[in-house]
Amino acid sequence: RDVVYMPDGKTMLFMAERPDFNIYALDETGEERPVLVSSAWELQPTPSPDGHWLAYIYGEKNGQVNVRVAHFPDGGFQQQLTIEGGASPVWRPDGKEMFFMAFVPSRQQWEMRVVSVEADPAGQSIRFGPAQTLFVAAGRGTVDNRPYLIIGDGQHYDVSNDGSRFMMLRLPPDRPPPAAELRVVVNWFEWLNRYVPQE
Repeated sequence: RDVVYMPDGKTMLFMAERPDFNIYALDETGEERPVLVSSAWELQPTPSPDGHWLAYIYGEKNGQVNVRVAHFPDGGFQQQLTIEGGASPVWRPDGKEMFFMAFVPSRQQWEMRVVSVEADPAGQSIRFGPAQTLFVAAGRGTVDNRPYLIIGDGQHYDVSNDGSRFMMLRLPPDRPPPAAELRVVVNWFEWLNRYVPQE
């Protein structure tokens, strides 16, 4: 799950449950190695355009997720960009900005935010500017009350080269949000014989 290639095309990053959700790398020789492995969850690996940094989702055991950035390939120099909830990091193609979703508990909404990025070309250091809110992506204040997809497997939105436009998934206006219920059918074969005609 959450499979993505590094910019050089020689290394594949993926998430695996062993037993927690963590991030691993597979190189062109078929050798696999851990990148970010802990007792928490590490999800949605998103490499920077220069390949020196990895944005990802760090999930606490209490269910809260936040955006972090770590050095690649050693997983060191970790920095957290959100505090109360974050998801879906995406780098601008030139690496000068990073976008992500941030949860605001007081307003019960997810906001698209952006931070400026200053990275050492040699990959030794990285700095982020203050986060700026661009628009409400889900929750109260969403345009037309139609939320964008916030969390899911892999990258589900993208940013133009200059960071001025977004391509995002959104629920259609005539479709209600997914139902928050689960239906369990017991005695499945008995139900099937009763309600499905037999030839």
